[in-house]
Amino acid sequence: MDKVLMTLSLKDEDEAPYNLPDLPQYFATERNACSLIGRILSPEFQNVANLILDMPRKWQKVNRVRGIALTRERFQFIFLHAHDLQDVLDKDLGGLIGHVELVAFNPEKSQRQDYVRVKIRIEVAKPLKKSRVLNLPGGDQTTIYFFYEKVQKRCTYCQRLTHAKERCPLLVNIHNRQVTQISSNHLSQSSKSNPILSEGDPLFGVLQEDQVGINHISGCPRIAPEILQEMRNYLLASSNKERHVREHIVIFSVKEAE
Repeated sequence: MDKVLMTLSLKDEDEAPYNLPDLPQYFATERNACSLIGRILSPEFQNVANLILDMPRKWQKVNRVRGIALTRERFQFIFLHAHDLQDVLDKDLGGLIGHVELVAFNPEKSQRQDYVRVKIRIEVAKPLKKSRVLNLPGGDQTTIYFFYEKVQKRCTYCQRLTHAKERCPLLVNIHNRQVTQISSNHLSQSSKSNPILSEGDPLFGVLQEDQVGINHISGCPRIAPEILQEMRNYLLASSNKERHVREHIVIFSVKEAE
């Protein structure tokens, strides 16, 4: 691709697609044969440039691998030797959830630590488990706890690797529900302290306060004030004989609208 860019000219007025030459000098298959391509899990809190600088040192492959930032999230490492690439693959990468690859425990030797180191493959989109309850053959139970090494970034709330706590969608949903609940309580208290239908109102006893109050979801009146006034005028314009019939018409109309 770098050779192709050198042949391009920005002076041309022609906007037609550029045809990539099908020539050997433009092939990069051999150059990229020993490549490792991946992506970071949390772009907002991780940096591809820092990763490209740090990983050769962590792999102990300085001057034997070079990194390329493909996008803001994706990267490529090109190794000089295939055995270096295989060494990195054997050390760091995995794809299946909870697949145990190695248990660093030998029952024939002394165990000085109070833990056992296990190499597993995990699915990064799922939460990291903190513990697991085991049912013992005798009927008892015990709990084993997991502590993760080489995990640099994760959400401390939901234990997922794809974001940090500041961007956790679960916390955002909880916050939104709390805000909605507070708003609903405030509107409810406001409607109770300031009723719309008083005893002298023609609609008092005909409609309920929760039918004419504030909608807690939208924050707007359930029935517009001008509509309520038209209903009042409609009832006030009736005779004593018609009043009962008109009240039923108002009640039916509101229920039908609901």
